[in-house]
Amino acid sequence: MMAFTYGYDDPYIDVVLLRDEVDSSAYRSRIDENDYNFNPFAPKNLVWALGGAFGDVVGELLALPRPGEPGAPSLLIATPSSLWLPPGAHEGRAGRSLLEI
Repeated sequence: MMAFTYGYDDPYIDVVLLRDEVDSSAYRSRIDENDYNFNPFAPKNLVWALGGAFGDVVGELLALPRPGEPGAPSLLIATPSSLWLPPGAHEGRAGRSLLEI
């Protein structure tokens, strides 16, 4: 699995999780300024999420307006059940690198 992230000046981050070319997830999350333990495998404060083929998911993510622009997602949503998370992701993996997860 590979994880790609892109941070903005605003407190948002885009994350793409690639398992293979037909199985990937992407989301945009609002980052809590006081949360120094951000874990891309256990997203919180989602404002947008999508799963599917890598090209489709990344295409939709790139089509989103940047945070703060008109039409950009900003309302918090619940973590969708279709957003695949590895076992134990909600418990946290403090001190472990992405390669170890």
